[in-house]
Amino acid sequence: MQRIAALVKKEFKQIRRDRAMLAIIFIMPVVQLILLGYVISSEVRNIALAVVDQDRSAATRQVIARIDHSGYFNIHRVDRYLSLLQEIDQNRATVGLVLPHGLDKNSQQGRETMVQILLDGQDSNTGIIALGYLSAILQDYIRERFATAAGAAIQPPVLTAETQYWFNADLDYSDYMVPGIAALLLTIVTSLLSAMGLVREREIGTLEQLLVTPIKKHELL
Repeated sequence: MQRIAALVKKEFKQIRRDRAMLAIIFIMPVVQLILLGYVISSEVRNIALAVVDQDRSAATRQVIARIDHSGYFNIHRVDRYLSLLQEIDQNRATVGLVLPHGLDKNSQQGRETMVQILLDGQDSNTGIIALGYLSAILQDYIRERFATAAGAAIQPPVLTAETQYWFNADLDYSDYMVPGIAALLLTIVTSLLSAMGLVREREIGTLEQLLVTPIKKHELL
């Protein structure tokens, strides 16, 4: 232990004299942690969404308003279905949403209504994420519509699935990434410092002195 303590003392002295090493130890990990943990995000926002509202009812206007307020989509409306297809073909829209005729009436009477979602498969990851966003928004709207229909003959489904998120209820990306990045940076920086320490010994010509000292390889590492 005395040999290792002497080496540790020597390393601290050399690190204090080397400004580049101090920057690698203290500044670089902090910058990487801020950039990777708080700036870079896996969330997909500002997705171009083309909407065809064929029903033009209060229900469809509420659905469009809810999608717009989610903050994930940039909505622009088109009048015809063919125009929506052109928007996707010409890369002006990533997602297309068709709200069909009779949506409001069918939902009030408890009849099934099909809503069409078109996805641009060139970027499959964005398409899958956008589909999840839209599905969640539509499901929330349907649940609230059932819940607020007081005295109506329509009854909500008997079995419902309730999703709960533990430990990160708001699904905050930084809460998920920062601890993992911190552990990764600690591993990388310590390995980097060990390698740079041996290289520095070779550069300043003291590696031969270490070879003749009564210290073993594992103690040096």
